[in-house]
Amino acid sequence: MLGLVAAMAGLWKYGDVQATPAAAGKTVVMQSANDPTRPVPGGVRWFGRQHADYVEQTKNRKFDLCFLGDSITDGWPRDMFGKYFGKYNAVNFGIGGDRTENVLWRLQNGELIGTSPKGIVLLIGTNNSGMNTAEEMAVGIAAVVKALRTGCPQSRILLLGVFPKRDMPLEKTKAVNAIVAKLDDKKMIRYLDVGAGLLDKDGNIQEGVLSDVVHLTGKGYEIWAEAMSPLLAEMMVSDPVNDPTKPAPRDVRWFLRMHASYVDQTKNKKFDLCFLGDSITQMWPADMFGKHFAKFHAVNFGIGGDRTENVLWRLENGELAGTSPRVIVLLTGTNNQDMNTAEEVAVGITAVVRSLRTKCPQSRILLLGIFPSQDTPAEKTNAINAIVAKLDDGKMIRYQDIGPKFLDKDGKVLDGVLGDGVNLTRKGYEIWAEAMNPLLAEMMEKK
Repeated sequence: MLGLVAAMAGLWKYGDVQATPAAAGKTVVMQSANDPTRPVPGGVRWFGRQHADYVEQTKNRKFDLCFLGDSITDGWPRDMFGKYFGKYNAVNFGIGGDRTENVLWRLQNGELIGTSPKGIVLLIGTNNSGMNTAEEMAVGIAAVVKALRTGCPQSRILLLGVFPKRDMPLEKTKAVNAIVAKLDDKKMIRYLDVGAGLLDKDGNIQEGVLSDVVHLTGKGYEIWAEAMSPLLAEMMVSDPVNDPTKPAPRDVRWFLRMHASYVDQTKNKKFDLCFLGDSITQMWPADMFGKHFAKFHAVNFGIGGDRTENVLWRLENGELAGTSPRVIVLLTGTNNQDMNTAEEVAVGITAVVRSLRTKCPQSRILLLGIFPSQDTPAEKTNAINAIVAKLDDGKMIRYQDIGPKFLDKDGKVLDGVLGDGVNLTRKGYEIWAEAMNPLLAEMMEKK
């Protein structure tokens, strides 16, 4: 697996003598009894029973997501596991006490290999900490990742950094994670440090997140789930043809013409406010747009029919590049609703927000929740908005759901605000402006 070798920036020689990452600057000689890369079965009484159960589940192949690890993974409360991951047909392959070498043995003896779950969440290495150095632990974790990439080449791996625990110095945890983080290739392997969320502002383990030295409480698992859910949802996108995160242009006559116009406006850089989105954004009446936003030197970068993947393509191909408008008003995802699940639409919107934060780091983003329409059930739109609302960091990203302003007391779309099933009338745009203007003005004033 040359990709792993390159990612680790070092040379791995599996055996008793291992050359660790170049950054470590030294060669680590493994003690054979504690070699984190030498597959051995676990020595606890429950190991064989649980392993046999996981082999049977492997043969059935009725899962799309697999959690692989030790007791921290095995300890997921069932109700919480179902709440967060049941929608992914998830299974839990955690075994208490496992070290990297035990997981390697399990993979060599019937677990997971030959299957193709969409995602594998890997948390391992915690139990190696008492017998191995940080560099050795990283070698063991890399060996497990390599085994998974070889045996499940179509599966994406979400590699979690080792969580902090009370009997291991935080410096060692950070050292391990700094090495394995380099395995993230942004494609088939993604790395996430959930453990940072278990610490307080002073870098100490929060009260109430551990039930003992290492294991999580319900609060701890809640933190894990919330921290991981956005990236996991992105990795679990089900339809590559309609992948809301894969930049793609559109084959309609006006798309490239309008895109070229927006690229020219980008080059001129004569704006402080940009509206970015689809036809709902594009169709702002010119007089109303000027009335409400001309004072902000605003431009409208809306293109009818655009989905999140089309907006991503536009951003990758020159729109807003090198600019720093004070605020970007983003409304996108409406046209994804007919082809993607709520989670997938939210992933697409998140991808656009990330792209904007990367390309325009000095710009604030006013992220609008998807508006209600007559074409999409309110439950689906509300589910999407509930997810993306969490992107609001109170600073550079603000979320606002003005959708309720378009509804009557019974939750139905008000008469006269939609010109068709989706696009707004002048009355609808007036409601939009009045609802958004106070927050927009606040964001535009900030230095």
